[in-house]
Amino acid sequence: MSNIKIINASAGSGKTHKLTELACRSVRDRKSTINADNLFATTFTIKAADELTERLRQNLLSIGMNDAVNLLPEGFVGTVNSVCARLLTQYAIDAGLSPATDVIPEEDSERIFNKAVNKAIHYYVNELESVSKKLGRQGGGDKEHPQPDWKKDVEEIAKLARSNCLDSRAIRACADKSWESFCDLYKNKRNSNTYISDLTEAATPVISVLKKMPKLNKGTGELLETLVKIKDNPSVLEKLTWNEREKQSRYFPTEAEFKKFEKCLPNENHRDAIESVQKLLSRWMYDPHFLEDIKVMIYGVFNCAALAVEHYKEYKDQHSLIDFTDQEAGVLRLLESTDKTFFRNSLKERLRLLFVDEFQDTSPLQLAIFRELGNLCDTSYWIGDPKQSIYGFRGADPALMNTVSSNSGPGDTETLEFSYRSRINLVTLSNAVFEKVFPDMSPTLKIPDERKEKAKGGVVEAWFLDAA
Repeated sequence: MSNIKIINASAGSGKTHKLTELACRSVRDRKSTINADNLFATTFTIKAADELTERLRQNLLSIGMNDAVNLLPEGFVGTVNSVCARLLTQYAIDAGLSPATDVIPEEDSERIFNKAVNKAIHYYVNELESVSKKLGRQGGGDKEHPQPDWKKDVEEIAKLARSNCLDSRAIRACADKSWESFCDLYKNKRNSNTYISDLTEAATPVISVLKKMPKLNKGTGELLETLVKIKDNPSVLEKLTWNEREKQSRYFPTEAEFKKFEKCLPNENHRDAIESVQKLLSRWMYDPHFLEDIKVMIYGVFNCAALAVEHYKEYKDQHSLIDFTDQEAGVLRLLESTDKTFFRNSLKERLRLLFVDEFQDTSPLQLAIFRELGNLCDTSYWIGDPKQSIYGFRGADPALMNTVSSNSGPGDTETLEFSYRSRINLVTLSNAVFEKVFPDMSPTLKIPDERKEKAKGGVVEAWFLDAA
């Protein structure tokens, strides 16, 4: 997309003013073919969309363009979802939607989605509970130190899949990719099918050595206890979690204990025997059972997420419902479909100028929509600030903005470098922090000359929270 202009705009740098100025300049330019109804501008909140619309209206009125003000409602200015909703309503037949389809409010869609996830988890719980215990992914802990939880993994995968427009079949295909990538880690390693018998055989002389010692430290004592259990009943290893197996691999006599061994057992090669056992214990991840458990977990979690997405879709289909993500996916399908040329041609006639506000909060699905819309427009302005990305929970990724920016030419990127909101002390603090955190983004703000007197001073406080 060669028609993208990137504008990096820090907080308080006049982003909305810049956007409004660009839109109004394009409309009032007599050589331009852009009218107010040719504008397509999206932002992420209703409040921001209302503010943008009002500023556009006021600016156009201030230069006497009353006709343009009347045409504004015919354009597309609003939140991403409100714009997608309008497009799907106007082109419902092309989208294959029933006129009776309703949109689920966001709070209800989250509740229904969670029910679908829980239903899928209930179906897989017997299959994954035992292996999740061995892999330490059963959840628990506290708010400060939550433990990994396969149920949370399922929920996260299902959400990410929907924000990336992946259906249940694609989610299941991800399981194959995940398993293949894990197996790549073992390409040059050898799994031992005789691991347990080798360990049992090596444990015998070590147990004899350790039992002759009058006193052992805690770690070595636990090592002896484990080896005795393994020798008496090798299947005890299968009952241990992999975290416990990893912990065992770190049990080892201290150098001081080795010196005691030398005094008590001067004729025995105890060090070699113990090191042989230690080497086997440290290779716990090459136990074939470990790979089996990983494979069960990978396929179980991805298949469970796929089932959750299917349950959610079934519920919506049964009740003639769609949610915000469905709206975006529907518009993208219309834009990408090779047999929906009427839709693309119709939009191409209606759209001339595209503004993407708060670009840092763009999800992969939304980015795909903006890319397709940008191809239909004469010019696109993508405005945002990666430092302010707050919608990660919706699948937004500021790395997307960085990728688009890096692929744009130097003349296609602009940075709003003046702060029109803050005083000098806060601007100085902000620069000191963000210049180091975002060294490649030129986040430095300046105070414009006309504000230097008014922007003097400013209070900066440091609060020390005495809490966990």
